[in-house]
Amino acid sequence: MYAEEKKAGGERPRKGKREKNAETLRRKILDTSRALIADIGYEKATITRIRQAANVSIATFYKYFDSKQAILIALLRNEHELISEAVNAAIGASVANPTDYLISIILASLDPPEEPEFRAMWREIVAASVLITAHEPAAEDMRADRALYCTKMRDALQKLHGTGHLRSDAPIEHIVDIIYFVCSMEFQEYICGTYKDRGAMIAHLRTLIEVLIRPWLNGDAT
Repeated sequence: MYAEEKKAGGERPRKGKREKNAETLRRKILDTSRALIADIGYEKATITRIRQAANVSIATFYKYFDSKQAILIALLRNEHELISEAVNAAIGASVANPTDYLISIILASLDPPEEPEFRAMWREIVAASVLITAHEPAAEDMRADRALYCTKMRDALQKLHGTGHLRSDAPIEHIVDIIYFVCSMEFQEYICGTYKDRGAMIAHLRTLIEVLIRPWLNGDAT
């Protein structure tokens, strides 16, 4: 909990030492889990191995996470929180080229990693995400993530319409759905090694997005 003292002027109250320590422990468990999943895979990264690598007791582990699925969800949430500011900045940017504008938002959302260990981590996370969809709380959380991404892309397309780049009859909802599935597939292809590097994936993704929106652009907008 936050300490009750507040600075003059209504600033956010400071966090107490106990809360800071709790955040540090939780972060330690998450960072250890991320590294372990990248190294040996989600299935082999058992709770016992995670807590041993993090050097925490079983009681401490369960104080912050009630299952390995909870670890995975927390990792996904953390990644999304990290990119949220970048996505909002990309949406708020000026539009010179509609395709470039959408690609900048997509890359801010996906942030495809260059480093092999992070690509390995994402392969494990994506595979594990499929496995836990039968777990309703996890499935609900993942549906919320999709809804958030689609909302952001919808905002971007509406901005293109507002700036005169996108035709008024453009089927925005359908375009949003297609972009979501295309980007999800391309990201999975990339982390599985289909592309030789990040640049090749971005170039192909840019071509796909350009082909998708070209029929709905006004005039000479490209």
